[in-house]
Formats: sequence, C-alpha cells, structure tokens
Amino acid sequence: MLFKNKLVGMAISALVLNLGTVTIAQAASADVRCERRASPPRSKISVDGRGLLAGLYRAKATTANGSVWSRNVLRSAAGEAEFDFDSNAADIAAGATAIPPTLIGPGANTAYGRVYRVTRNSVGGLVYTLSAMGSKTCTVK
Repeated sequence: MLFKNKLVGMAISALVLNLGTVTIAQAASADVRCERRASPPRSKISVDGRGLLAGLYRAKATTANGSVWSRNVLRSAAGEAEFDFDSNAADIAAGATAIPPTLIGPGANTAYGRVYRVTRNSVGGLVYTLSAMGSKTCTVK
C-alpha cells in the first residue's frame, strides 16, 4: 500500500511538472481591410489569415450586397494566407479575385472575411472548415 501511494504521488508530481511546459496555441484571426470608391465605382477587400496551421486555405468576402469566394486556394506560409478581392481590372489581372464594384456600397459598408481550411474527406471531396473570421467598416473615398 505504501508503494502504491508513493507511485501515485510520483505520477501526480510528474503531471504537475509537465503542465508547466504546455503552451496554449494562439487562435487564428482574419484581418479585413476594405475600401469603396465612388468615381469610378470600385470595391476592394483584403482578407489576411493569421495564426493558421500549415495547410491549404480559401477565403470568402461578404457584405450585405453579396458574397464571393476567393478564386485561389493558398498554402499558408509562416501561419499566414492573404487573399485580395477587387473590382479593378489591373488588380484582377495581378491575381485578385474579381468582385462587383458595388459589392461595398450604401447599406453594405461593412465587409466580413472568413478563412477556411481546405481538406479532403475519405471519398476525395473537398471539406471547408472555418479557421478564422473578422470584419471591418470600409473606408469610403
């Protein structure tokens, strides 16, 4: 019985000592930046995932006027993945996802960004798991 009590005491001590080395992972977040221009009409949204696990990600930008999925699936680098949405032809040609110039507008001046981890299920279908989200009231120029 004495041996059993010592063994239990040692196990508890080891557990307590090991708890001191446990680190808590920082939660992922999404930084959203957005801008609306009146003339010529333009909408621009950036959704930047931070604190992401290694893997593939896709983003979704939403306002009261609608939602658009990023055209690109990106691999996180150093825990980050950055997605651009724009109605400007030059930015679209440079890789931004095309959005309507009126996606941000009167009554739809807040943009919401969500970052989803993309994996495959057991039969090969894509699975989107929400990893981070954020929102921002858009700048009007």
